[in-house]
Amino acid sequence: MRDRKIVVLGDVMLDEFLWGDVTRISPEAPVPVVDIKRESTHLGGAANVLANLLALGAQACVIGVTGDDFACERIRSSIKDKTALQTDGLLIADKSRPTTIKTRIIAQQQMVVRADREHCGPVDAQTESRIIAAVKTALAGAQALVISDYDKGVVTPRVLAEVLPAAYGRMPVLIDPKIRNFDSYHPATLVTPNHHEALRLANLEENSDGALQTAAQMIRARVGCDAVLITRGDRGMMLFEGERDPVHV
Repeated sequence: MRDRKIVVLGDVMLDEFLWGDVTRISPEAPVPVVDIKRESTHLGGAANVLANLLALGAQACVIGVTGDDFACERIRSSIKDKTALQTDGLLIADKSRPTTIKTRIIAQQQMVVRADREHCGPVDAQTESRIIAAVKTALAGAQALVISDYDKGVVTPRVLAEVLPAAYGRMPVLIDPKIRNFDSYHPATLVTPNHHEALRLANLEENSDGALQTAAQMIRARVGCDAVLITRGDRGMMLFEGERDPVHV
């Protein structure tokens, strides 16, 4: 992983945490009043994938769309703190939409509420063209493409149709998918749905190893990917590849 050049494409977000204590119940409504003691922000979505890759020593970059706002500046500043790579031309500021912010209010070590500020519609054609051009440029000399799709409008069918053929066959293409775009994830090396997504795609309800194996077979046939890695929360992961037995991780 160290020094490998990896391109990340996807929905860039800012995760905001407000930490405090519940002091009383509001007289305006039966809800707790949280006395905020501290706050923090972290890279989220595809930007969090970037942060993890950088922590592993990779020479990674992220391509995505933000608003033209304070959250965008927070994201750029956080990335700058982690890598010498520039974000110019990679993080595309779109004045018509806000940067996605997910705010979590936590009291007594328990999340009280999460508030999302976002626009989930697809980016316009001009922005799609800029994304495609940025990815194709970044792929020069790259050793892997990671697509982190949170269904916030960046990873569109047109973007996928342009960038996947440009990468597949030259490098591994790894996709963290969303159901809406599933039929557009071709060609790919690996897709990583969670167990809810996998079972839903296969129209199955039973959350068993056998059901997940059936779901993985259906996903491989539908997408044409080389392998499927299904995440299961605290139950780990299951890797399905070719005719090999499933591998529990």
